[in-house]
Amino acid sequence: MVLKTLFPAVLLVWAAFGAVRGRAQVLDGFAWVDQKTDTATMASVAHILRDVDYTSILQVGYLAPSAVPDSTDGGETREAGPPPVASALLPHDSHIFAVVAKLPTPTALPSEAVVSVYDLSLKYETSRLLLTGANLHFSGWLRFTREDQPELVATYQDCAGPCQKTTFFTAIHLDRKTGEWQARWPRSISGAPLFSEGQEANGSQQVYALLVDDTGKAVLGTWQHYPGKSSDRASDYVFSYHLTQWTFEDVTEPLEGAAARAMEARLCRAADEALGIAGGQSSSICKGGTQRGKAANPAGHR
Repeated sequence: MVLKTLFPAVLLVWAAFGAVRGRAQVLDGFAWVDQKTDTATMASVAHILRDVDYTSILQVGYLAPSAVPDSTDGGETREAGPPPVASALLPHDSHIFAVVAKLPTPTALPSEAVVSVYDLSLKYETSRLLLTGANLHFSGWLRFTREDQPELVATYQDCAGPCQKTTFFTAIHLDRKTGEWQARWPRSISGAPLFSEGQEANGSQQVYALLVDDTGKAVLGTWQHYPGKSSDRASDYVFSYHLTQWTFEDVTEPLEGAAARAMEARLCRAADEALGIAGGQSSSICKGGTQRGKAANPAGHR
């Protein structure tokens, strides 16, 4: 029998949920469930997750038209009351999302926990897995375009414990058409990898950054550089991860030629404009300009 607790664990490092570098506000009406006081909502969440194997529920997020009641009435200030009950604020057909953790053994370290994010349907009492990995870290809220609603940007790793990890980028958002919570760039399709451990040992270098241009369009850029062996030429792979305008679909775009060179230069300058997620700017391919084929040194990573 799996022991399941309903209290936040120290298995997840949470960043401040404000704007990423002040560029976006929290999604209007969004709130985290207070697990200690909102026992009614947490009981509903536990019921929906009844078939999920987990050790603890870390966080539950929801969107309500009035997540926080008005604090004034006729010019008079009301006394502060208890936090709102999420399940009472939400329409019957609403979706919420939950972050859960699973420890492999009762004595396992927090770093060994597998973390999963689920979309939960209150109407049908069903759960749908959005992503699974380890060391999930929310960086803040970001509008990928000026017309889009803020999304919760996060990074996570593909395995827990002693393994060769790859760090991926994602964004949790509420689908405008279905009302369901979704995760951008799922690994089941292609994913948005930022950094893979052990690559520098082979002379490879990795540069990445989450950037925004003057039009308000945000883009994740990545550059993987693999040195050639003997007379072989070096190989470079440059990608842009962004959303389509108006339809807000996530896109994975390989870049070549001038577009790739421009992204490489922008990534190397990212220290002044990166939105909290960046790495590799101290690598030799950046220090030597955007020329390819430079001698590889371990790239900086954060």
